[in-house]
Amino acid sequence: MKNNQYVITGIMFVITIVVISSSTFVINRQEIIDAIKDVNIFKTIEKVYTSDVAFSQVFINIWSSLQFNNLFSKIKLYDDVEYGVIMQDADGSLYFPDAKVDVTKYADIVKSFSDEVTKNGSKYVYIQAPDKILKDYSDSRLFEYNFSNENADNFLQGLKEKDVEYLDLREEIVKDKLDRSNMFYKSDHHWNTKTAFWAYQKIINLLKTNYSFDIDREGFYTNLENYNQVTKEKCFIGSLGRRVGEAVTELDDYTFIEPRFETKYALYNGVVSLIEPIKQGNFQNTIKINSILNNKDNKTNRHSAYFEWDYGFLRVCNELIDNDYKILFIKDSYSLPLVAYLSTCISQIDMVDLRDTPKADVKKMIKDNNYDIVIQIYNTEVFNDTMFSY
Repeated sequence: MKNNQYVITGIMFVITIVVISSSTFVINRQEIIDAIKDVNIFKTIEKVYTSDVAFSQVFINIWSSLQFNNLFSKIKLYDDVEYGVIMQDADGSLYFPDAKVDVTKYADIVKSFSDEVTKNGSKYVYIQAPDKILKDYSDSRLFEYNFSNENADNFLQGLKEKDVEYLDLREEIVKDKLDRSNMFYKSDHHWNTKTAFWAYQKIINLLKTNYSFDIDREGFYTNLENYNQVTKEKCFIGSLGRRVGEAVTELDDYTFIEPRFETKYALYNGVVSLIEPIKQGNFQNTIKINSILNNKDNKTNRHSAYFEWDYGFLRVCNELIDNDYKILFIKDSYSLPLVAYLSTCISQIDMVDLRDTPKADVKKMIKDNNYDIVIQIYNTEVFNDTMFSY
């Protein structure tokens, strides 16, 4: 009898796995079929079977709703298999935890790298993007689980001691007196597009003030009035929200910002070819991804409505701009909208994401391409060996 119970349990388990796996394929079949024609097919399949599994949100919603330990706490903690916990403050915003890291070696690595960049005739600057947990603003109890700002402070102190140029956007937020309650999505860890546009303005000002780059002399390209803003309300649940479910979080609005002036681009997947472009046309036909922007599935990653992927190496050429500046951007996912805006007034931007090109020879790229400046911009949660392996 007991053996029969084990057999029945085993059969039911196999049936459940088959049903979930096949349902996942059916639900995402068009995305998988489309990816077959693209170099990103394996990334698509991995995404589908890790974040888009059929019925997963049902199980997540039930599990999050049953965590009664949160009832009387202003900072709620939700169990998470990968991160241990996901945090939620009184305003409903969600946060990842982040461990304390010894960042000394990364400051040393950046110093050595910046010296090599300057020897090749290029400028170098590190830009610290803000974390969603903001110093002197966010609930202090969040800092018990997230040490990203402390890590960034120690890292930038190391750069300062080694005379490496950097810009701390966290300080610029305070100087500009930004509304810190509306800079990030509640259900996602990324800054929103308006914050990214603000960062774009700060970088153009930095290039002009500190490096005498003659960009946007009339202030046309950095003027938000020259862009269309289309907002879709309550249209997506971000990466954090998908981990705890809609039962405990709310959908975010998404604003897409695009130029209303004439544009002409050529995009090259540097991993494949720098001779044949993968896309040509205006901003709307190359950088804007309508299939993501207009997708009705609220689990769609709206942040990728610019460029679609965190390409390992993507070259963005603006064929209408009247300068010949070439910039290498060493980036994380924060930079997708940021580079889209920067591309409107810079001739060539090469984007490198070391998460997707861990064996990229960045130093060789610098020798071969005569960049005017190398900009490395990371958020505060990327202090690991991969992100500093040039």
